[in-house]
Amino acid sequence: MPRPATHVLLAALLVPLGAIAPAAAEDLFSVTASGGGTTVTATDSNLLDLIGDAIETRGAFNPLVNTGFTAVARYADVQNAIRVTLNNAETEATLQFPGTGFSRTFVGSDADDLEDEIERFFEEDGGQVYADFLADLNRRSLISVVDGNPFSSTALANEHLFDTWGLGGSSPRLDAAPRGGYGRGPDGGDDDLGAGYVVFDEDGGRVDVAVDRDTGTYREARQSAWFAVTPRVHVLDAAGFDGTAASLGFAGGWWFTDWIGLSVGGSVHGTDYEETATYHSSVNLALPLRPLDTLDADGFGVAVGVTPFVVSGIGGSIDAAAGGAFNGYGGAVNATWGLGAVQITGAAQFVDFGDQDLNYDDFEFETELDQSAVTLGGRVRVFLDGVNGSWWVDAGLTHVEYQEDAAVPDWLRPEIGVGWRWGNHNRVRVSYRDLIAESADGRDFDGFSLGANVVFGF
Repeated sequence: MPRPATHVLLAALLVPLGAIAPAAAEDLFSVTASGGGTTVTATDSNLLDLIGDAIETRGAFNPLVNTGFTAVARYADVQNAIRVTLNNAETEATLQFPGTGFSRTFVGSDADDLEDEIERFFEEDGGQVYADFLADLNRRSLISVVDGNPFSSTALANEHLFDTWGLGGSSPRLDAAPRGGYGRGPDGGDDDLGAGYVVFDEDGGRVDVAVDRDTGTYREARQSAWFAVTPRVHVLDAAGFDGTAASLGFAGGWWFTDWIGLSVGGSVHGTDYEETATYHSSVNLALPLRPLDTLDADGFGVAVGVTPFVVSGIGGSIDAAAGGAFNGYGGAVNATWGLGAVQITGAAQFVDFGDQDLNYDDFEFETELDQSAVTLGGRVRVFLDGVNGSWWVDAGLTHVEYQEDAAVPDWLRPEIGVGWRWGNHNRVRVSYRDLIAESADGRDFDGFSLGANVVFGF
């Protein structure tokens, strides 16, 4: 029969995580168990499996059979994260989360009664206890799941929003200079204009028609709808733990007028640290506004975008015994200065994240989260074949800063890219992005990624 102390950890770690789907160098977790003059240490990529082996004295922990002992778990880069003590008679067990100060001793008349006491506690009161433990990891661990580092759930949701509405990407008039030349309206035009070009009048004002080079016919050129996809792969080094990740962002929307639209977007993301799998996802609803757009046919002028949004997300890992959900709101503003074939864009974004509890199988899965993020960035883009050309290169820098306690309080993302556009509203861009970060106590968090952004306008 399994030792009842198994249920101390299984109830503490597994029961709250039933809402999260399971998944598949140095392992991320270790447990050191000491008792009867014997000390055993083992590591694993799955925290629950490792603790189960220790408590049930399987595998490396077999020398501790029929011995009362204390087991101490290292959670990634956080030492002494969890402590469990079991007496020889298997009638008393103590569970501690040293980072939060929580300690609770459970006493039963026998092994089965002790098990019942532990399970009852976590069904009735333990959700908040474990939520506090995970919140403590957000403040201390570079590999915490929901918050506190550049690859946590809140950071990834924030990054997707900034990529879309900050320095982004998904409003073509703000992202790339309008293509055009001088025309005389539907009855005539310049033979040098190509299919899909926006046409301007002789004073540089925009008119919503386009000319087909082959037929000389005109059609409506105003973009109404758009859709974008952004796949990206990542390589990471967090406090010496190697990681790889893959993500897919998406966004789409409709412009009701030249100045106001509606958009739905989101992202999915999977990370593997030393074979410990973590998953994140987010969705958002945005109201893009263009209060100012004076870019003319020669690429000069200013375009401004303001986008309020709401966001919701979740992150979790069975392997890491962690997870949580959140809601948030905020907004992004950007401004692009056109200097002919050169564009300079600056952007700022604020997002406020709050916790969202989940109910699963009569258990309330709680998240303890109160975080906000400020993101600032700039980018320079140069069209290689002139203001009405198809090819460009760009370089930019983004700074992200958490406003509440976090293991990694801020980081930089330098980036370079090259792009090509066709028609007036379609484009593809590939980019290299670096990550420069450091924890509050001086540990490095480094990485880089390769990605693509494809936008279609209709």
